[in-house]
Amino acid sequence: MVNDQQPSIPVWRSRAVAALAAITFLLSTGCLDQAEVRRAKSSLYDAEFAIVYGAVIKGVQKSYANYQEDAAKGAIHTAWHPVRFQNQSEDPRAAQLSATTQGFGNTSGQPNNGTGMAAAPRGVYKRYFVRFDVSVVGGRPWRVRVIGHASEWDPGMAVPNELHGAALPAWLPGRVDALTVEIYRRLKSVAVKDLSPPTQAPAGEEPKKTDASKFANVPPPAATLLAAIVDTLNVRAYDSLRALIDNEAEWSLGASPSGDTAFAMWQADGSVLEAMRKAIDAGCGPAANNAVICPAAAADAGYRDWRLTLSARSGSWKITSFVQGR
Repeated sequence: MVNDQQPSIPVWRSRAVAALAAITFLLSTGCLDQAEVRRAKSSLYDAEFAIVYGAVIKGVQKSYANYQEDAAKGAIHTAWHPVRFQNQSEDPRAAQLSATTQGFGNTSGQPNNGTGMAAAPRGVYKRYFVRFDVSVVGGRPWRVRVIGHASEWDPGMAVPNELHGAALPAWLPGRVDALTVEIYRRLKSVAVKDLSPPTQAPAGEEPKKTDASKFANVPPPAATLLAAIVDTLNVRAYDSLRALIDNEAEWSLGASPSGDTAFAMWQADGSVLEAMRKAIDAGCGPAANNAVICPAAAADAGYRDWRLTLSARSGSWKITSFVQGR
């Protein structure tokens, strides 16, 4: 007799996938002291640039020996490195194999391997790769920014496919944290806490809103957007920031545009959003293609620092680019 309360196999599969994602995330970060992770992410380094940059290089070298660096820009870019999972449970391919051999994955007549169990799916042979962009930014005290990228490769593919947005794997944040902590440990003696707390309103009062009229050199809808960005950054209500970002926003020179990736990368590093606030505070002005750029000086050909661009897309003004260099 069938038990009507028992979930069907597809439900079990969806639950297994959700559980795997949670387990993978915990395993990828579990070996780190989370208090130390928080200290590493909130630290600036009060030392000469050469000292900080040298420590960052050594921290990167420990696990990612293949890299390129540009000391003039304070930038280090690792090559793609294969991901070596700490154990079978952390490897997302292990769950595919386990689910298949237990019968959960063989719902469409998948052939077995002669033992009565389903053969391993093609996805089990996936390979995963990771690389990092690490930069020393600002001025003394310096901030170290670590951005991770992930890609996957299937048999038959010429090159790995970089993952973006919702496809970013659960193991990536843990590896970003690990590299951030490795660098922090080498600079712990010169670390100082970032003392830029979010702006808070008195208890029971709404935060004071930014007056859009202060942005007099831009179209009114763009001024309204700038005020909303400032208000969001003031209280660090980063969840609200996503709605202000265009779905095809440029977040890194040469990378595929993506609003989801832009949001994930910017809100993961306080220094990036701090740079966004500074760009707005420096004054905004008109740019080519009816856009608005902050700071206004970014319209000059020789400008190489952070620049924020706002544009009207489908009748609504959005953040369409926030990049460094050019």
